[in-house]
Order: sequence, then C-alpha cells, then structure tokens
Amino acid sequence: MTDDEKRKQKAMLLLECNEAEQDLQHLEYKALELGKMLESIGKWTSGIVGAMHDSGPSGPNYNYWEMEIDGRKYDHKDDAIKTAINHDALVSLMQELRDARIKFQNLCRQKHNLGLI
Repeated sequence: MTDDEKRKQKAMLLLECNEAEQDLQHLEYKALELGKMLESIGKWTSGIVGAMHDSGPSGPNYNYWEMEIDGRKYDHKDDAIKTAINHDALVSLMQELRDARIKFQNLCRQKHNLGLI
C-alpha cells in the first residue's frame, strides 16, 4: 500500500468514525426523549388511579384523556403517545442504538490500531 493510499484510508476512517459518532448521539437523544415520554405516561396513568382514590364517592375530577409533558399538552390520541407505547418501535430503536454503538466502538478500535488516537 502506498503512502497516498494509507492517507486516504486514514481520512476515510476518520470520516466514518465521525459520522458513526453523530449517528450514535442522535439515537441516544431519541432514546432519552422516548424514555421521558414513557416516564410521563407512567405518571399520567398513576395520576388517574390516584385521582380516583382521592375523589371518594363523588367521582373522579381528573382529565383522563390529556396529559402535560414539559409544558406541552398531549391528547391520548397524539402520535407521540402512540409511538412511545409502540413496543416494536421501542425494540427497533434499542437495536439501532446497540448497532450504532458497536459500529462506533469498532471504528474507534481501528483508529487506535492505525495510531490515530
């Protein structure tokens, strides 16, 4: 392999590693946002049960169909809610996150082996 080919290989590896890191960060952000949404859905459902117990025989005084997350109101039919509780979408995101981490780790190992770290 010529010196020029080695430089091109190193440059390509650095670019791939940078792109893989950006992809990983994006997926981590999506996973964190999904986690916040799931946590809020849990609080919402717990709130419904709590309101039922707190209301006594007069009946619940709680809006069952709306919730507020970070200052934004969501209806139970909102796509963000549907997506958050979609098991297949969650599993798919976790698989993408796992694959992105493995790819990034492999590229970092290659950088190390080529003395780029």
